[in-house]
Amino acid sequence: EGEERVVCHQPGSDHVTSLRKLKPSFEARRLTVSKKGPSQARNEFELLEAQLHLFARLCKGNNKLAIEALLYSPENPNGYIDFKQALLCASDESLDTSLRSRYVELILVMFVDVGEN
Repeated sequence: EGEERVVCHQPGSDHVTSLRKLKPSFEARRLTVSKKGPSQARNEFELLEAQLHLFARLCKGNNKLAIEALLYSPENPNGYIDFKQALLCASDESLDTSLRSRYVELILVMFVDVGEN
C-alpha cells in the first residue's frame, strides 16, 4: 500500500514540490529579498502558507460562497481542497508546524464551524 503524498503545484509550470520538502526560512520573516533573489522552496512555502491563511479568512463566518468555491468535490473539480487532504496535511508530523496549523485553521472554518454544526 502506497503512502499518500500531497504536493504543491505552481500554475503555469510543470514544477511540483512535496509539501514535506517545504520549510520556512528565518530570512523569510524579514520581507527583504537579497540581490540573488529568494530561493524556490522558500517562495513555495510562503505562498502556500499565505494561501491557506487567506482561504481560512475568506471562509470565516460561515461564508458559504467562499467555502463552496474552495471545496474540491466531484461537483466542483476546480476546488482547492477537500476534507481528506486537509486532515492528511494537518496530521502529518513531518510537515512544518506553521503549515499544519494553517490546515487546522482551514478545517475549522470550512468543515467544523459551518451551517448547523
